[in-house]
Order: sequence, then structure tokens, then C-alpha cells
Amino acid sequence: MEPSIVFQIGVAPRRIDFLTSIDGLDFVEADKDKEQVELEGLMIPFLSKGHLIQNKEATGGGKDKLDVRQLKERLGQ
Repeated sequence: MEPSIVFQIGVAPRRIDFLTSIDGLDFVEADKDKEQVELEGLMIPFLSKGHLIQNKEATGGGKDKLDVRQLKERLGQ
């Protein structure tokens, strides 16, 4: 896959973004620790909570900083 490509389906706030790269970690690292959820018989992979925090810290935007604080509070960190 090409790096830094975003493929979007839908319209905000119900939009899904497919990213080929993210700040702060690489695919192999993220894939090892992914979380999976079953939806209608399909296993859907997601970033682990720890990697989501790592990504948001690397991105460093204002909304990302707020997200990190809220995620850490929910996880008791």
C-alpha cells in the first residue's frame, strides 16, 4: 500500500477513514497488538488503546491532546 493515503467512505459525522499510515507507529507494530471486534460475523481490526494514545500523542493536535487525556482517564492511567 502507498504511504499516507486516506480513503473515506460516507459523510461526517458518520464517515469512516481508512489510513495507510499514521504518526507514531508502523503497521507491523500496530498489527501485533490490534484489538478485534466481531460485527455481523466479520472480525474488524482496530488499533489497541495503547497504540491509539501513542498515535494521538505523536500527532499532537489540540483535539488529540484532549482525546489522550480522556482516554488515559478512562483507562486509569
